[in-house]
Amino acid sequence: MDKVSVTAETLSDLSNVLKTESEKLLDIVSNISQATINYEEMLISDAGELFRSFMVQEQEKEKNKIIKNNEEIADKLFDFSNIYIETKDRIGDLVK
Repeated sequence: MDKVSVTAETLSDLSNVLKTESEKLLDIVSNISQATINYEEMLISDAGELFRSFMVQEQEKEKNKIIKNNEEIADKLFDFSNIYIETKDRIGDLVK
């Protein structure tokens, strides 16, 4: 089986990439939400208003899930990076 080499920098970089991708996902959700609002404005009925409120509410829930999950993952990757650095430093101190 092949080995995977992970460094503190790798974890930190991955955390930053995840934050960037999270922002892209949020932009997509926001664009969909805006399109939904624009579509609702074309509908002149109570059904249109009901549709809009439901869709916007569901999109907001998904947006919040994306934010929460990605923040947790990014924070954990950053924590792993710090643990890796601390462990490396402690091992280095023991070897001295």
